[in-house]
Amino acid sequence: MNHLETAPTPKNDPRLLESVQVIVLRPFCLHGQPLTKGTTVELPRYVAVDMITLGKAELVT
Repeated sequence: MNHLETAPTPKNDPRLLESVQVIVLRPFCLHGQPLTKGTTVELPRYVAVDMITLGKAELVT
């Protein structure tokens, strides 16, 4: 029996798919549309985390 056959199925946190609002700090494109500094947009949490890590967005509280 292969050890991969008994490995548990990974589970993603469902909160990653929730939408959050962020403020654009540095311009980036979303769905081919450029977003300018100061724009408030709604993104899935998994995308927002990446943009925040890159310094391109800030979470709206």
